[in-house]
Amino acid sequence: MLSRFATSALLRTNTATPAVAAVAARAGAALRFFGDEANDGQQQQREFRPRRQFNDGEQREFRPRRQFNQDGEQREFRPRRQFNNQDGEQREYRPRRQFNDGEQREFRPRRQFNNNQDGEEGPRMMGQPAPADPVERLRFQIENRQSMNAFRTYERLTPDQMHELKFGDHVRLMAMFRQGNTRIEFSKLETIFKNMEARGFDIPAPVYETMVNRAWRQSLALCQTYFDKMIAAHGQASGLAYASLMNAMRHEGELAKTLDLVKEAQALGIDMHPFKPILMDVYVAMGDRAAAETLFQEYVAHETQNLNVAKAFTWKANLLRKDGKYDEAVQLLDELPKRGVRLGSGAYAVLGRIALAKGNADEATSFLFRAMELTTRDTNSALVVDILKYHMDRKDYPAVDDLLAKYGALFGKVRDLRFYPYFVVMTHFAVQGQIAEARRVFDNIPFQPKWMSPAAVGALLEIYLVNGDKEGATKALNLARRMRFASNHPKINEQFIAEGGSERVQELAKTVAASRAAPAAAPASATETEPAATEAPATPAAAEPAATEAVVPAPATSA
Repeated sequence: MLSRFATSALLRTNTATPAVAAVAARAGAALRFFGDEANDGQQQQREFRPRRQFNDGEQREFRPRRQFNQDGEQREFRPRRQFNNQDGEQREYRPRRQFNDGEQREFRPRRQFNNNQDGEEGPRMMGQPAPADPVERLRFQIENRQSMNAFRTYERLTPDQMHELKFGDHVRLMAMFRQGNTRIEFSKLETIFKNMEARGFDIPAPVYETMVNRAWRQSLALCQTYFDKMIAAHGQASGLAYASLMNAMRHEGELAKTLDLVKEAQALGIDMHPFKPILMDVYVAMGDRAAAETLFQEYVAHETQNLNVAKAFTWKANLLRKDGKYDEAVQLLDELPKRGVRLGSGAYAVLGRIALAKGNADEATSFLFRAMELTTRDTNSALVVDILKYHMDRKDYPAVDDLLAKYGALFGKVRDLRFYPYFVVMTHFAVQGQIAEARRVFDNIPFQPKWMSPAAVGALLEIYLVNGDKEGATKALNLARRMRFASNHPKINEQFIAEGGSERVQELAKTVAASRAAPAAAPASATETEPAATEAPATPAAAEPAATEAVVPAPATSA
């Protein structure tokens, strides 16, 4: 092999022949490939090239993996080598197991552990079939929190199967529905409680407390019934049971009976401090603001829970807001951070209403969604409706769409989002004859159960019935049934359309028809300079508030 110096000399000469130049080129390549230090024939390692440093904001270009050979030919796909046996025989795919006649492969679910690393055994995974035995299936569904399926199984149990259930099975099923306030959820609690009574269980006081606490939102009679059952079973009602019955009496306007119940609880030695917020409402309803203020000062002075202190301040700030004392309400809520108490969802809702009353809808919207961030369930849909009406009165429809979009984006994050704000906007467009806009609002509702909700489907039909379009309502009903709405629903059906909807819808339809017929009866001599000759017929001012308030399904319906 030529030395490095000889090769350099050959490369520098001008009289080299082509043969000598070829030899020199090969020698140079050899020198570049091999070094004097690598006499063993191994390739010399090159120095690592540092990665390029980019300036601020500069993006590195994407370089996909090389897909072609040197000559431009596409590289063939080479699957990873797989060996199915110990002798190294290569096969492209592993053959499926061959079963004998009638043999079934057993189900082997992937191992799953419940939020721990030690492999503790827990509930069975979703996807595994429920047991065939109804009692075991019920326990399986309760274990996996399948509340609706569990209650369906529970209702179908025979008396013998019901007798197999233990007390804990009833209680765990009841716990799935104890947070709800609707009549449907309370009916489930009643069914479970009656079965526990029929079974002869010794029902403890906390179960009675649950029934009394859930019953007061239904009716005073139901609450009184379970209150009496608790006294009959345990000889005395608890403080929570007394508080629930007080709320039921206050809600029904039985203020004198509420005060008598307070004296009864005091005579039994029950601590009255937790009842003071209820009494504050009672005194306000009776017009005794001085007594309510005294109780408020006593309550916040002795209350140790910051959450309850924030609720009390919010209660008083809301009273000041209703009285029109906006600045005093804001100053009162400003005292909470000074006490080391943060504002809750209700406080931000009060601030939102104050901002809306002052005409600042943007600030009210900001406070609204701050309140929604601090709650786990929707308790501010009424404020959403008030802000929507504010924008609709000013024909600011982009703001309406933006607010509904932000509200719908909370679906899945906040429980019990309401259909009601959407219904208000749908009714507003319907009374103006803008069926397409009303239908667009319905289609933009992000809640998937809308097609199975009687309130939502009823509101969809009403936008057609208000305008006298029964054919459009029939098409909408057929579409809802294709989207899994109950075809045998007792109220939302063809008869509902034939009658023109509910009485509210019929009255609103008459109002809308009369408002549209009034401009048509105007004299034909109206000139083109008059606004009525160029603009579409407008709803009279007297009908506009009714259009936004009426024929909206009950706000209690949630997603």
